[in-house]
Amino acid sequence: MFKKSVEAKSHQRLSGADKKKLKRSLRDKFPRASDADIDSLVPSKAEITVSKFQNRIHVYSVEGGFPAFFDVDGRGTEIYPTVFALWKVPELLPSFTLKGGEVSRFIIGGADLMFPGISIPTEGLPSFLSGETWAVKVPGNPAPIAVGSTTMSSAEAVKAGLRGKALRITHYYRDLLWQGISRGPSCAK
Repeated sequence: MFKKSVEAKSHQRLSGADKKKLKRSLRDKFPRASDADIDSLVPSKAEITVSKFQNRIHVYSVEGGFPAFFDVDGRGTEIYPTVFALWKVPELLPSFTLKGGEVSRFIIGGADLMFPGISIPTEGLPSFLSGETWAVKVPGNPAPIAVGSTTMSSAEAVKAGLRGKALRITHYYRDLLWQGISRGPSCAK
């Protein structure tokens, strides 16, 4: 998703009411997060800006800091945390752990996560539905390297023999959203 550079068409500060609305949306979207987690990502006293792009993506950033969330459709229905936010609150999302570090080079190269690259815990594949937001972690590292949405449910995955695409990656470590932090107001499509 963040592979091609695009300039933001506008930047604006969120009003207090819009910031509260964003926090409500985040609590609904990420039930694993505590109020303290949400407050650490969207501080009450900090200025929050939203950058709007021609491709409808909205990126929410903390004043003088990092982009915390991005909204794929610009309507608040498909909000994802950035890798920066996941580093601050690693347990914000459920996560898949890769079988080995060598698989990570494909993920940070922009590839989607395939079931054969996932380490399945001894208790079995965790339960999930199609379209859920999940993170990707490397073994031995609590910091996620990517975020995306599941392409099928766990029941469908088992029925398919754990083959095929598990996660459609929307943002990953060192993509253009990540790189745009140090360069300023451009982002990616």
